[in-house]
Amino acid sequence: MWDLYKYIRDVKGQTALIIDVDDLLNDPAAMMKMYCEDVGFEFRESMLHWEPGTVEEWDWGEAWYRTVSSSKGFLKPSELESGQLDDNLSDFPEVVQDAVRDSQLCYEEMYKLRIQP
Repeated sequence: MWDLYKYIRDVKGQTALIIDVDDLLNDPAAMMKMYCEDVGFEFRESMLHWEPGTVEEWDWGEAWYRTVSSSKGFLKPSELESGQLDDNLSDFPEVVQDAVRDSQLCYEEMYKLRIQP
């Protein structure tokens, strides 16, 4: 993601729109309004709700889309399935811990640049 951000900024000379998932899930209406304004779409309340069900284009990743396919809208973190990962990396293999540590600086830089409600 960091490389994509730098490409958009440095090569294309454009501003990348960065949305943090926690911000989106905690205040979907505000975030969607900001997103729509930034990309030139008209915001509609209907963007916040949908009918549960499968989407043909998502057949390849049924497990990936399971939560959204069974939902009716954005879910706050407290409404998501239990089993969320915590910040304790010691339970993970060293290679995963290294990847998280290596990514942390990029994440922090992008987090500072995100749109905020």
